[in-house]
Amino acid sequence: FRQSSMNDASLLYDGGMTAVRGDVNRIEEKLFKKTSVRIANSNTPLQSVLTGLKIELPPVEEQFGRNGFKVTHLRVAGAYHHPTYMGLAARVLDYILDLSDTEIKEPKIHLVLDTTGKTEKNPHKIRRALVEQVISRTQWIEVINFFIKQGIPRENIIEVGPGRVLTNMLKDFPKLKTLG
Repeated sequence: FRQSSMNDASLLYDGGMTAVRGDVNRIEEKLFKKTSVRIANSNTPLQSVLTGLKIELPPVEEQFGRNGFKVTHLRVAGAYHHPTYMGLAARVLDYILDLSDTEIKEPKIHLVLDTTGKTEKNPHKIRRALVEQVISRTQWIEVINFFIKQGIPRENIIEVGPGRVLTNMLKDFPKLKTLG
């Protein structure tokens, strides 16, 4: 359901995403107020992902490139995590609320929310976080910082799903310890 809702939203909002590599603090300062472009993901101290209208991304990408950032246009179907996806969030909320007979139990292990980098145990707040995750910035930096504070070694962070995108980002976190 989530994927089909995101695809529907992509048809209504012709958006895209771009990875920007460089000092994240400088990325924040360089966003242009005259565009719809926003930070979608704070991935590492050296990488963020921008989201916005496809027509607005090329000039923003050029500007970052001229300022010494490495820019990679991502091959995605939409401007995920963009505020315009609020309508999508409402659809997802309706769907999640329709699952009211589906019990969400208190987790037995830490559940770290990717929108805050904080743990959550409350089943009602977890249900709400499922909606917020669709439209909120992904705070991968905060998630990894939580792992660092907990002393979780790199080898115990397991990426679920295809590819190794998140695993490869771990190299940007020098404070993340290893087992060896």
